[in-house]
Amino acid sequence: MLLNQPLPADSQQLAEHYRRCATEGMVFHGEVCSERYGMAETFDPRWRVAALCWCTGGTEHYGLPGGRGINLKAGAALALGETQRYAYQARGVTPFASSMIVFPAHMTRTLSRPLCLQDNPDSTPPEGTDAPLIETRLFQPGPQLMARMNRLAAACTRAHPRNAVAAAARQDELEEQAALVAGELFAEQQGWRRQLARLGAVKASTRQELARRLGWAVSRMHEAYDQPGLTLSDLASEACMA
Repeated sequence: MLLNQPLPADSQQLAEHYRRCATEGMVFHGEVCSERYGMAETFDPRWRVAALCWCTGGTEHYGLPGGRGINLKAGAALALGETQRYAYQARGVTPFASSMIVFPAHMTRTLSRPLCLQDNPDSTPPEGTDAPLIETRLFQPGPQLMARMNRLAAACTRAHPRNAVAAAARQDELEEQAALVAGELFAEQQGWRRQLARLGAVKASTRQELARRLGWAVSRMHEAYDQPGLTLSDLASEACMA
C-alpha cells in the first residue's frame, strides 16, 4: 500500500499506521511532485486493502510485478486490488493534485462478496479462504462517480470540528460517502465482469486469458487517449492478439 505522506521511521509505528489504514481506511488529497516509492519486499495479509487513485495535471506511474506498469492520467482512475503490490512514481516537473481513497477492509469485503458470488459464479473463493474481490484495473469513472470521489477527497482536507458531536457526525458522513464510492466501484467492476463472461470462448481459463489481454489494451487506451497516432494495430500488439 502507498501512503502519500511522511511515514513513521519507527517500524512499530509504521506497522500501526498500516493496521489503522486497513481497519479505518484513509483518504489523501494533496499535491505531489517527483515522489518515488519502491515496491515492498514483504506483504502482511492483515494490512491488505483495496484503493482508488486518480490525479489532475500530471502522470502517476504504478509499476507492477512482472515488469508491467500503468500510467494514470487525468480523466481516468485506477482501482488497486487488495493484494496488489506496486512501485509508485509521480511524474512531472511541477506539483499536481493527487487523490487516493483506501477502503477499510470490512467495507470492501462486505459490499463485494454478495455481488461477486451472484454475478460471477466462477469467482467464488475456495472454501476456507478470503480471496480478494477487487481487481487492479484502469478505468474511466462516470461523471457521478468522479464527482463523488472529488467531494470526498475535498471534504477530508477541511479542518476537523472541535465539537465532539459535530466531529462524530462528520466522520459518519465521510464513511457513508466512502461506502457509496466503494459501491459504485463494485458496480463498475461487475459490469466489466459481465462483459467478460460474454467472450466467445468455451473454457473459463481461455476467457480469463482473453480478459487479461484485452485489459492491457483498455489500459493502453486510457493511458494514450491524448495521442492521435494510436492505432488498432498498436492495441492489438499491446494485447498480444491478432
